[in-house]
Amino acid sequence: QGKVRKCKVDFNKTDGWDVPTQTSPPSVFATPERSGGVTWGPWSFAVTQRMSTGLALFDVRFQGQRILYELALQDAQACYAGDLRTQFFYSDSAWTLSMLSK
Repeated sequence: QGKVRKCKVDFNKTDGWDVPTQTSPPSVFATPERSGGVTWGPWSFAVTQRMSTGLALFDVRFQGQRILYELALQDAQACYAGDLRTQFFYSDSAWTLSMLSK
């Protein structure tokens, strides 16, 4: 038979992991801009979804200076095989990934 063990909880503790907070803290990671872009600390970029490349980032800037014009997916490759030496090793690749997922 199994046993159930109780953990003591200190409800008077105001910080740490014992008592969950009543409200979520404000997000400091990504803030959408009016132009469809994202700012995150010193970073800013625009995000889009295209049929040919899937998710793409445009105009990637760090502290206001452009470091990338475009960053997008081009293709993917999956390598797999069986667990026996006599089984084949397969390699599949695909391009224009987002055309397959609408």
